[in-house]
Amino acid sequence: MTDISERVAKVTQELRCLSEQMQWKSFQSSSQGDQDQILNGLLKNGLVEDLRTAIDQLSHFLWCYIDSVAAHAASEDSPVQAEQLERIADVLRLLHQSAFPTENPLAFVERMTAVVEQRLEVHTKALPLRRM
Repeated sequence: MTDISERVAKVTQELRCLSEQMQWKSFQSSSQGDQDQILNGLLKNGLVEDLRTAIDQLSHFLWCYIDSVAAHAASEDSPVQAEQLERIADVLRLLHQSAFPTENPLAFVERMTAVVEQRLEVHTKALPLRRM
């Protein structure tokens, strides 16, 4: 199990570095070619999905621990375990909350709809008129 802790510590350090690189201002100031390369690399290789899967696995692991403690709650009730459960609950809360919450839960759908409509309008205007 110490191997897992060490690996999580290494990944956490890497994620901190990645977080610094993924600042929107830095991305925005990159050339269009660099932006395209970054996005294509993330999307084409399934990296975002893999990262999300790893985060979901961590969440699942913590829920399993909580279930295990609950099953044995009558036999073991220690202050250390209570503190661990409280910390795990805090972590799970953080995992299921956005670091950048939107004001309106439907904002994502509305923004995506607006972008699609804008693209369709530009595309439609660019097409030559067809005569029947």
